[in-house]
Amino acid sequence: MHGESAIRDEAVVMHRGDAGESHWRYTLLTAGHGWVAPLRRKPGKRPQRSAPPDLFEYGEIWIPAARSGTPSVLEEFRPVRSHRALAGRPEAFAAAARLANLMRLNLEHSESTEGALRLLLETLEALCTRPRPDAAVFKALYRLARDEGHPVREEWATDLTEANRTAARRLLRQPLDAIDTPVESVQAVTHSLLLYLSGNCHWRLT
Repeated sequence: MHGESAIRDEAVVMHRGDAGESHWRYTLLTAGHGWVAPLRRKPGKRPQRSAPPDLFEYGEIWIPAARSGTPSVLEEFRPVRSHRALAGRPEAFAAAARLANLMRLNLEHSESTEGALRLLLETLEALCTRPRPDAAVFKALYRLARDEGHPVREEWATDLTEANRTAARRLLRQPLDAIDTPVESVQAVTHSLLLYLSGNCHWRLT
């Protein structure tokens, strides 16, 4: 019987949930293998080759080949960047979680996730160190939709009100440190963008 190939890649931890009493189920966004969902044994008496990774941690993974019908196992995770600063920034953490969830829901069929991984890492770093997490997520969602081939500039932006079009243009052009756009305006254009992606591009929002 055929088995799954081994995976050695770079990845970001997008989700971690219980898979029985002794294991976690991880959801990882990788550069070269798309989405993978291996198991990882919870800490116990048996020594592990590496510590279990945290949410949003970025590192190098090793998933050995699995026989057909058996689950893949996250054997090794070599951390590169932790993004632990998010734990002390509640708004930034919530923004990261929102972005991660939207990516999990809507990048299922991407042929290559390397560009999405780079965008995610850039956004996570910004959320750890820069102001305006609301603006950071809007920028990321716009770029993600554009990179996926959706005509956000040609269709979505042209249908905005003049005030929202001006706000969106300023948000996309200015660095986060310079943005003074009111939170309400950022929320309005983000909501509008998500409604467009849901209605016109079949994005799942929940």
